[in-house]
Amino acid sequence: MSFYSRHYPPALKKTVDLQLQTAFSECNWASVIRLADKRAKSLKDPYYEAIKLCAESQLDGPVEKCAVLFAVDDLVQKGTVVKDLDTIELYEWACRDLEQDFGYADSFGVLRLRWVKANPRSPGVIKCLEECLQHWDLVNAQQMAALLDKSSPNATDRRFMFWSIALTFLLSISPQCPDGKQKLYGLLSLKQLERAADITEGSDKHDLTDRGLRTEEEIYLYYRVLATHGSQDDFMKKMRSPQLGALKQFDEGRKHLFLEALDAFEAWGKWDDIYNFCLRGLSRTDDDGAPSFLASDWRVWTRFIEAASKSSDDQRAFEQVQRLLETFISTKAEVAQMYKKTIALAVLETTFRLPQTLLPQSSSGSSGVMPRVVQICLFLDKNFDRLAAFDDVKGYVSNLKFEEVDYFLAEMLPKLAGDKASLTVKSVSIKVLELKFRYLLTTCPQTLSRLPSVVDGEDQTAQYRCRVCSNTICRQPCSTCLTNIATAAASLHKRICADAEFVKAVPSLDKDPRSDLSLILAMAALKMAGLDGSRSSRSGSPLHNVDPARFLQAVLVLDAQLKQTPNDTPLRLLLIQLYLLLGCASCAYQLWVPMGVIRTIQDSLSPLFFDRISSLSPGLFQGSRPLMEPLRSYYFSTLRDSSPVGIWDAFSSGSYSSILGMAEFDNRLRRSCTLVMTIVEERRATRAFGGRLDTGVDEMPVIDVANIHDDTDIADVTDYGSFQSLESSYSAPPQDLVRLGPGLSVCIHLAQPLWDACVSLILTHLCRTNGRTCLT
Repeated sequence: MSFYSRHYPPALKKTVDLQLQTAFSECNWASVIRLADKRAKSLKDPYYEAIKLCAESQLDGPVEKCAVLFAVDDLVQKGTVVKDLDTIELYEWACRDLEQDFGYADSFGVLRLRWVKANPRSPGVIKCLEECLQHWDLVNAQQMAALLDKSSPNATDRRFMFWSIALTFLLSISPQCPDGKQKLYGLLSLKQLERAADITEGSDKHDLTDRGLRTEEEIYLYYRVLATHGSQDDFMKKMRSPQLGALKQFDEGRKHLFLEALDAFEAWGKWDDIYNFCLRGLSRTDDDGAPSFLASDWRVWTRFIEAASKSSDDQRAFEQVQRLLETFISTKAEVAQMYKKTIALAVLETTFRLPQTLLPQSSSGSSGVMPRVVQICLFLDKNFDRLAAFDDVKGYVSNLKFEEVDYFLAEMLPKLAGDKASLTVKSVSIKVLELKFRYLLTTCPQTLSRLPSVVDGEDQTAQYRCRVCSNTICRQPCSTCLTNIATAAASLHKRICADAEFVKAVPSLDKDPRSDLSLILAMAALKMAGLDGSRSSRSGSPLHNVDPARFLQAVLVLDAQLKQTPNDTPLRLLLIQLYLLLGCASCAYQLWVPMGVIRTIQDSLSPLFFDRISSLSPGLFQGSRPLMEPLRSYYFSTLRDSSPVGIWDAFSSGSYSSILGMAEFDNRLRRSCTLVMTIVEERRATRAFGGRLDTGVDEMPVIDVANIHDDTDIADVTDYGSFQSLESSYSAPPQDLVRLGPGLSVCIHLAQPLWDACVSLILTHLCRTNGRTCLT
């Protein structure tokens, strides 16, 4: 059996004479055909017939090229068992450029499976399994793995059993599974794993040679299959198992299954189980008696606190939560900063969820006002210089009552900031946070009071009164408050720039405070300009009814700040979007290129720039390098093979969590909305310049590797997390405020046929309905 690749021919068997070997290695195909034909007639060996057909496939004539396809089809149809793998590999190499013309599972997959059945103990079985996996032929790979498990001479090698189970499960959830067999294959994988679980639970010894569940990856596979094909009651029962349950695995230092259990319980509304699991995990101690931080992450604490709030006896539950928090706070051991922050956030979350009976009384005697504000300030006092300080607490601030808001802004934050005259890191950081909170609160309903619509028989234009500045307004946000915020931000920015000592200290900070101040200034200007996120559903200019002076102020502020802090990605992305709204695509492109969006992040970040770019500026497509080339090359290189990248390495190492994760990622990438956008934008730009489209959409190389059909659910994974949001949950996020049009459309069932729809989209305008883009 020889090694070969797509580009180099395989080495012939050592039994082949030197003359034929030399001609084949030198790619002298005419000589190879003549010599192989002679050997085939004299020796009656089908291997030489395969050599001849392989050589003919390298000629230019269509008849010769396709002869190997007919030969393979003949072998499949007649049920022939090929004698050796070398023959199959010759045929595969000869057909390497014709794979789109046949299905691997119905041709070479069948031939390899027949060979495996005839030679179940041969070392070549693993090679056949690998080839089928590399071509994502799950039907034949599953049968090979099952045969390998049954026929393996090494009874202690447990890999083959779990390979068989993993492939059976993958087949059960794959479109490749024969109709009506999904449930059968699912139950088969589940029953095999249940037998393995019974072996483990019935044995006290940790024997890695038996057929039980012993490694973390095997146990993960079991619960993944159980969650998919088992019942909820069975899953809950096994999660509580003393041998294989989540808590047992957690006690052994394996946290992944513990988190998986919490996810499943939350989806099913099992809050009592969540409470008990979290209590057990957070009560764990180290050998020295100190509390263990293994379970002390934000996901566990938030679920624990929420479960306590849903308990039938919430007072008792919260008392237990507070005791645990006291244990972690009072520990004398050295604790990493991230754990300290998590505990501080858990205290804050608990304060906001506590029943009134457990809430400490404020100094003024009014319950529920002071304690929440105090906890926010305690957190900020310890974390004011952290990059995520605002994002960590903005949800809590937006839920404060107005009396709490007033006390927070007027009393507590000034005390935290200290001396206003001097510029220290703490005073500047607190002041920047204060301005962010003031902006945040302009988007919150508690800062408004509704006015009567009719007074003395006359209709009133103003609908609200701002409780911060007492001005009457027609709608949020209050322009007077925004003006005051912008003025204060500009003043502080100017003071920082004038203080040489503080400017020298800026590189040591998590983030330059001037960037935050510029963002506050820009967002306030955009709000005052009239951007409200409602343009996307309206025809006409994207800046219709927007004050151009205010809008340009925001652009100039961001542009000036970006020259000082060029590595500030949130500012750069926001400025890119504003340039696109202005129609300055070339300026936006100059800002986009230095970001270096490459490889896997292209699928999630590219729509932020490329969506509708062909309509806005088709001239960008006229450069020396095609504009969409990075995207096309990424999709083609990643999806060129039928299987997920690195799938065999995951199988070889027994990483079943990686196998399932790779399969999910690959499936999502092959039906990516960004991939469709790449094709549509490029073809629209070509038509804009009167260019000719030589191929249909479905004939493009990128589409050959995709998995998009008429009824495909398109996957939109656009990542807006890089935008820094100063908005509350009551307001539109920043990406909606500055987006050129509606977001990428995810049509559950695309019109028939899909590619006619794409061509129609290219030839006509984007049809916008209810803020969504429809393929019509």
